[in-house]
Amino acid sequence: IAKQIEQTLKTELSPIASSKGKSRITLKAFETELWFASVANSFVDYSGDYDFVKSKLWNVLKQITDTITEQNAYQLAINDQSLLEVAIAEKKHVSAHLNALWYNHLRIMEALAQEFHEQADQIARYSQLARKLKRSFNARLWDEKNHGVTDFDGDQTLTHTRPEHIFVISLEHSILTQAKEKELLARIWKELYTPYGLKSTGVFQTRALD
Repeated sequence: IAKQIEQTLKTELSPIASSKGKSRITLKAFETELWFASVANSFVDYSGDYDFVKSKLWNVLKQITDTITEQNAYQLAINDQSLLEVAIAEKKHVSAHLNALWYNHLRIMEALAQEFHEQADQIARYSQLARKLKRSFNARLWDEKNHGVTDFDGDQTLTHTRPEHIFVISLEHSILTQAKEKELLARIWKELYTPYGLKSTGVFQTRALD
């Protein structure tokens, strides 16, 4: 998987393949690269094998970070408010859960860079990006009135609760305070929870997240 991401990283999103019977569907999603650091971190927490992460995964993780921050690849870019945005069909989208994933990625990069004795300026870079992102997220994407998070679709502000907002409070490195996490969880529970998972709020969305 790491090799596949490394090979495709400079030109396109890494594919997510799904098979059903003889059919094979390949999807591409903006989350793929952002989840990679979380998976690597879970692996090292379970195994303690930092040597494997450094030899097989570390260069890919650094490349993901540099590609997003410096090359604006695959429609992902850091805007002037330090938030991660996605450009789709000439519109810029700012998603709360993608920014939470990006923050988690940066904090994991900071911790691994310290573990691997990277140069001090590189460690400071990850830390600074994370601090700026957290400050902007809480100023721009936290909805104080409704006790939730906000997404932006071009000029449109989206304040309704979405199932993917659960990721904002489920990552190792949280971008919210504990008090805000509790408020967001209470809203998700009230508006989306069912015995079968989280329901979607979109008219054309039928999937549920368990």
